[in-house]
Amino acid sequence: MELETERLFIKLLTLSQLKLWINDISMLEIELNCKCDKGPIDGFFLNIINNQIKIIENDPENYVYHSFWFIIRKADKRAVGTIDYKNIPNERKEVEIGYGLEKQFEHNGYMTEAVGAFCKMAFMDKKIETIIAETEAENTASSKVLDRCGFKKYKEEKTHWWRLNKDMNKYINVNRIEFVVTNKCSGKCKHCSAKLSSEKESINAKIAIKVINDLCKNYPINSIMTFGGEPLLYAGTVCQIHKTAYENNVKNRELITNGYFSKNIDKIKDTAKKLYESNITKILLSIDAFHQESIPLEPVIQFGKALLEYGFNELKTHPAWVVNKEHDNIYNRKTRELLNTFFEIGIEPSNGNNIIPEGNAVKYLREYFKKPTTEELFLPCGSMPYTETLNKINTININQNGNIEKCSFLLGNVYEENILEIIKNYDPFKNLYSKMLIEGGVKKLHDFILNQGIEIDIEECYSPCMLCKKIIQG
Repeated sequence: MELETERLFIKLLTLSQLKLWINDISMLEIELNCKCDKGPIDGFFLNIINNQIKIIENDPENYVYHSFWFIIRKADKRAVGTIDYKNIPNERKEVEIGYGLEKQFEHNGYMTEAVGAFCKMAFMDKKIETIIAETEAENTASSKVLDRCGFKKYKEEKTHWWRLNKDMNKYINVNRIEFVVTNKCSGKCKHCSAKLSSEKESINAKIAIKVINDLCKNYPINSIMTFGGEPLLYAGTVCQIHKTAYENNVKNRELITNGYFSKNIDKIKDTAKKLYESNITKILLSIDAFHQESIPLEPVIQFGKALLEYGFNELKTHPAWVVNKEHDNIYNRKTRELLNTFFEIGIEPSNGNNIIPEGNAVKYLREYFKKPTTEELFLPCGSMPYTETLNKINTININQNGNIEKCSFLLGNVYEENILEIIKNYDPFKNLYSKMLIEGGVKKLHDFILNQGIEIDIEECYSPCMLCKKIIQG
């Protein structure tokens, strides 16, 4: 059996050729029409080959999974390395591969070429749906090979583990899941950019749990966040999501809340207890001049104290700043006063975030936002905070209606389709607008609209994202 790439032949060794490899390298060179620069096989690797010979003799029908493949450079017939399956595919249709390249042939892309061809062949086998590989933590060259071939790292221990699924999407490598639990809110903040209309009151907990389980089995999920609206209006759902994240060994499990979901002290304490028991790693309390315009302070303080009493250490206030943290204005001064109130009971502030000029923020706080230049409006896609390019997605955001949205584009709905199918079918280059955004940013999108004879008033846009949404949503 043989594979051929642009620069390489990849040849499977038969049982007799495996024996020649350790007993008569010259004869093997003749049979494979190649030249092996490495001398006789000895030591640990000799033991491995002898063991594989025994396995093939006992399981000849599966010798393709037990033998080695020589990687031979076409130009001069040099054997530059080897590649192999570690064993037969398991019941989950997973198979592990291994590979090695002689040092003098490194940094020429040979292994990337070989692994790519090998995996393509492997996926033609009905017994294989997932290929896994292990690398040493410090072996960056091997890691780069797998990364270039589309593998995604899913586990880091003493060694790193990588996975390539048959249907894996090269544009998405999920490591973070965000759930908008609800759009309902206990406050009415003038800086809020959230859309208040909603088909569903809250996200379906069973579907959210299935999403977490499915993604954690296939991707290196290291962060899950719940927010809203006010997510603790549906505290039971929040707890179920974070318990599931904990069970899947997700390292960072975070909640953003304004802390006001009830005035009843018993309910406040009970919710704090359940949150603690759900193994959330971090809670951020939205405390600032805007939230406290409509949210009473005392229930939030009681909630913070209850969390501290249950031993919750990673609790911080999380303010929204106008312009930035250092800017002096009436809102920031009020925010600092509020943060000090919580600091006095043992809750330190995070750095918070600067208010993004969108939605109500533009309506009520326009005077504080600097009007961007045309060049600033035409920054590349993914330049703004909390955004990423549409062909390199790491974060999946799911709202209460089940929609997965990235910027102004709908990827799918988890109530209607399995999350893995949604990811599998995603191709940003099939949509004209997203294709233009990837290739030329907002400027290319804007120029296209102008060429269509459609005028866009950019004077009302305070960021590339605002302009992009205005174009796409008409």
